[in-house]
Amino acid sequence: MAKKIQVGVIAIVAMILMFFDWRMTLGWLIGWACLLTLGFFREKFYAVMLDEDQFTVGKYIRYIIFVFVILWLPLLLAFMFPNAINPYALAASYLIDRLILFMSGLFTKENKHGTE
Repeated sequence: MAKKIQVGVIAIVAMILMFFDWRMTLGWLIGWACLLTLGFFREKFYAVMLDEDQFTVGKYIRYIIFVFVILWLPLLLAFMFPNAINPYALAASYLIDRLILFMSGLFTKENKHGTE
């Protein structure tokens, strides 16, 4: 349910940005598409990583390279072609995602001692 709310908010903000500049909208949507793709593959990778039989250093290195490419290539392209993609909107989507992650971590209680 939280993912549906997140996608809904992303779409609403994209519609609002469309009134200002289509390049901002494109940067916003590309940024969130990268983050949602990364989140999807991160869950898959953690399932492999926690299974000691399937985990290899090569898989870990490929995952790190994938994360680097999925986060930095769109940002690099946006700064190279600012007339097509607004790099600041793309970077803002990354920063807002981290802020949401930080804020949600502030309000969740972590059970450190294994007791209820």
